Amino acid sequence: MKPAILVTSHPNTEEKEYILRDFGNFISQYGIDHFLFTNFPANKSSQLEFKGYYFTTNNPKDPIPNVQWRAWVKFPEVKLMHNHFIHNWCFSGTNLMLEGLKYLKSLGYTHVYTFIYDTEPSFEKIKNFINLSNQTFTKGKKAIFYEYPLLDGHIKGLHNNIYSGELDFLVKIFEEMVQNYNPQNPYFNTNPSCENCWEYMTRPYQDLIEFLPNEQVIKSVYDSADFKKFPDGKEFWVGRYKGKTLFVTRKPLSNIKIFNSTQTEIEFKILFQQHNLIVIEFDSTLGEFYYIDNFLFLQDNENWRHTDNFVSLEP
Repeated sequence: MKPAILVTSHPNTEEKEYILRDFGNFISQYGIDHFLFTNFPANKSSQLEFKGYYFTTNNPKDPIPNVQWRAWVKFPEVKLMHNHFIHNWCFSGTNLMLEGLKYLKSLGYTHVYTFIYDTEPSFEKIKNFINLSNQTFTKGKKAIFYEYPLLDGHIKGLHNNIYSGELDFLVKIFEEMVQNYNPQNPYFNTNPSCENCWEYMTRPYQDLIEFLPNEQVIKSVYDSADFKKFPDGKEFWVGRYKGKTLFVTRKPLSNIKIFNSTQTEIEFKILFQQHNLIVIEFDSTLGEFYYIDNFLFLQDNENWRHTDNFVSLEP
């Protein structure tokens, strides 16, 4: 048995890059060859935390039309709603994992422990997962997956951030996942989540897979559906609205000053400040960073402009 660790990521923000670099340093403790695969270029400092790094420009769009995840919050005081659109990464992420699995197989590795970059960095939990995986392989099982939240006592999904198995077996499964992920597959008429897709596509091999209960999974620490927070835990929302940038928070703020990356103070308008809500409007520039009290609250880029906006609640 010649195992390796596969870590996948799409580090397109400063926060994700930090989590990735930290996880790369953390995972080296186990003395197992560990490799990073991304479909967004990682910084060199993150790359150096791994034995090998592979970046692919192949970041395909989801072939299932009109599938998009969204989180939102309403502010009735100002008749606005903030939308945070979440990229459906299921197809691109599954494809990235397949590329990583095939590459490790080509290097002569026989087994793999796979983690998405933001898996909780708990030394004991991951050590136990690796040991349990090895014990499971010796008993004849080909892979380990964790059940996603159960409904009616049946498996309805599989966690996507962590699994392990024989590389030959996993390459076969993931090739079939990618091939069958298309509009012609009748299963996708049910609008499944990525967790549901993985469970559905592994059904032919369930006798060869050890399914562990959801309660035992090592969870992810970064939730793309979560709204941004100040260091004290108070949430804030930033998005585009009618050609401007709006910053909204229920955190009490006084003597507000906004600075960009060159420490230039930015002009802004307070559109609403009452009770526990403040709404600020300003002109942000693509590629620029913005700070309040030395806290980075906005990295203005094309990705953010496509994912975060405000809309009127009025008809």
